Amino acid sequence: MNQDEKNVQSEILARLDERTKSMQDNIKTVHDALSTFRLDMKNMNDSMNKRIQDTSDNINDKLEIVEKKFEAKMEAEIKKSDLKYESMTREFVRNDRFAPIEKVVYGIIGMILITFAMGLIYLVIPKPG
Repeated sequence: MNQDEKNVQSEILARLDERTKSMQDNIKTVHDALSTFRLDMKNMNDSMNKRIQDTSDNINDKLEIVEKKFEAKMEAEIKKSDLKYESMTREFVRNDRFAPIEKVVYGIIGMILITFAMGLIYLVIPKPG
């Protein structure tokens, strides 16, 4: 090999070495950017998981409060209905208490109707004589 070929070869190797270093620098830059991106995504994922957990806990707390309020209202309504039932049993006449009164009232109405019917018969049927 002569001197010119050695010079060309060393120049090509120098350029190749420059490009290799440039590519290594580019690869390092991309690697650093991807590492930063990965770290940012991990932090974002952790943040989102924490927010989801906090929201879930908040929803569960609110749901428990609503359930307690609902149970309290239901108990109050049950007590009101029990009081209404008790007042109805005290204030209104039950069927077994009403039966004797019913017989007396029907008896009086029957007697009035019989008297009225007898009066009509007395007026309609002519008297002998």
